[in-house]
Amino acid sequence: MLSNRASGPERRSALEPAAPGANLPRENGRTRTGTTRAMALGRFLGWLLLVAAVLVGGYDAYQWHFHDLRHVTAAGELWRALSPATLDRLRAGVQHHAAPALWDRLVGPILNWPATAVLGVPGLLLAILCRRRHSGRSPRRFAK
Repeated sequence: MLSNRASGPERRSALEPAAPGANLPRENGRTRTGTTRAMALGRFLGWLLLVAAVLVGGYDAYQWHFHDLRHVTAAGELWRALSPATLDRLRAGVQHHAAPALWDRLVGPILNWPATAVLGVPGLLLAILCRRRHSGRSPRRFAK
């Protein structure tokens, strides 16, 4: 005998709430959560820092090759060229709200390091740590 009633999972009434997470978008069979979004943001920031490091390194190489200037751009020098007001605010904030020795012993020396390293190392770490991970099998390279 045929029945108009659905069987199995479709049997739920229209007034019952859906299961938690039932309507969330899915990525690779898993629900997309805040962790996935944070990983995507970390990946984006990592690549942005890597691109900035390559640009600064390219600028230094250009200056070296065409103008015979053997000068490596320091992170503080780059920051001062791009936005001197924010660098001054950071210095005042660190010295006023934190220990003044923090600026002298930690932040100041880091700003004297090459900008390529200061941008590239965190960018590389973020890009590696936030990379997409595939399940146990390797992705298909070619369609059959």
